[in-house]
Amino acid sequence: MHDLATAALATRIAVLEAGDLVEEGPARQVLTAPQHPFSVRLMETTARLPTRMRA
Repeated sequence: MHDLATAALATRIAVLEAGDLVEEGPARQVLTAPQHPFSVRLMETTARLPTRMRA
């Protein structure tokens, strides 16, 4: 399970897929506009972020 509500409090976020770093950057950017396909799928399969975090 992923706790993106907690992740939203971070300054930077790293996304790992099978132990490999696939995306890293400012939390707002990774959470609202993920670039790697795995990050995109992760965001699609989790609850929506609070409105205050949306770009």
